[in-house]
Amino acid sequence: MPDIPENVPIYIASDHDEDNEPAPEKSGAAASSAESKRRSLMEDRSAGNWQPYTKDITVKNEEGQPSGSSSASASAKAKPSAAQTGDKTGDKAGAQTVYVKKKTMEILLLVTAVNMLAVGLWAGNQLLPHAPVTSSIDPVFANLFDGKSKIAPANIMSDIVARTNPCVVTLDIRMIPKMVASPDGAEQYNNPSSEMMPNQATGLIIRSDGYILTCAHAFKNFETIDVTFHNHKTMEAKLIGKDDFTDLAVVKVEAENLPVLKFADISEVRPGDWVVAVGSPVGLDHTVTTGVVSAADRSLQEVNNNRVELIQHDALLYIGSSGGPLLNIKGEVIGINAAVRGGTPGISFSVPADAAAYVSRELVAHGSIARPYMGLVMEDVDPNMTRSLTLPSSSVAVRVTRVEAKGPAEAAGLKPGDLILKVKGVLVRRAQEVRTLTRDDKPGKVIELTVKREGKELPISLELGDFAKFRPHG
Repeated sequence: MPDIPENVPIYIASDHDEDNEPAPEKSGAAASSAESKRRSLMEDRSAGNWQPYTKDITVKNEEGQPSGSSSASASAKAKPSAAQTGDKTGDKAGAQTVYVKKKTMEILLLVTAVNMLAVGLWAGNQLLPHAPVTSSIDPVFANLFDGKSKIAPANIMSDIVARTNPCVVTLDIRMIPKMVASPDGAEQYNNPSSEMMPNQATGLIIRSDGYILTCAHAFKNFETIDVTFHNHKTMEAKLIGKDDFTDLAVVKVEAENLPVLKFADISEVRPGDWVVAVGSPVGLDHTVTTGVVSAADRSLQEVNNNRVELIQHDALLYIGSSGGPLLNIKGEVIGINAAVRGGTPGISFSVPADAAAYVSRELVAHGSIARPYMGLVMEDVDPNMTRSLTLPSSSVAVRVTRVEAKGPAEAAGLKPGDLILKVKGVLVRRAQEVRTLTRDDKPGKVIELTVKREGKELPISLELGDFAKFRPHG
């Protein structure tokens, strides 16, 4: 019998009995039964019924000694079969599968627990009673600056003033006394005491090298200008230039390293914003008043001849406050204080910071600004004048009420009573719209107007004059 190669498994039927045991002799029915079983075993069987034969295989050699049993057994022990290796790999993969399933189950349980917690919190929030709604007018609402608040209290206004005061100066403008004829024919000064009572105004340092922005109306027939700083040091100043159109002027002192303030973005100013005004009314230097913005672009006939939109606020201004800064809650300059309407306290006006910045640059660079001049006085035509006294105007047209002698309007042929319908082809209904359309034009430019006179529309060509050469009216 040939030798069986090593490492080759032998398969036998699963229902095969031990083949090394001798079968006992049988006779009769037993022999017939044994023969039938033997034949059934010799028939082909499905591979699924076969199993590896695990017992040692002993083969006798020619000398009758066992051969290959020890080597096969040793080989089987030394080198596991492919089936055994596969079993180990399968066991490892199975363990990994169990581990993954276990981790997945833990994650699912965790997610479920979180969802249940969220649902429980939501249900509790809906079912349990709530605290009362906090309102701004509720007495229990904590003020930001009371001692109970977690926010540290701070005096914002005093911080703004402390930072602003070194940048604000007081101007003493000594006027030239006027000579008048006495009853006996001799000339004498009118009100000689004016030499002892100089005109006063407030100024704001705009450049560290000594340029100061102030109001223009204080410089009429003046002789000298004295500037007093926050540290009470006084210096003489000279007028660099003034712009009656915006009522602003610039003076200069010989100094260096002076403190300055930042100009704010005027587009961010809104009604209701807190403001701080600093000035020197009636000689009381660095007087502080506070208020809020009432309107960001107010136009009034009585103030500045309606030439620029002004910031209206209720910070109190007095004689001598003109030229001082109007500041926002950040300590930035949003305007230059200009006037009070009709002497009414609490209705104050300031030139916006953007206009003040433009005027400052032009006066420092050139000493003057070429402004257009039409030479006429206009009014809004409002069918309901009673209503317009307390509510915004419902103007439908612009009427010319006066034409200045020898002015541009008279030279163009305009007459009192004319209705201005269009300026540069643009339909207008308010006098402020006319001024806005011509504000940036230079003297000498010809503009086209359409006016209505005695029911007829007439074209008018008007050459703008120089504002500085005429008394301002429109």
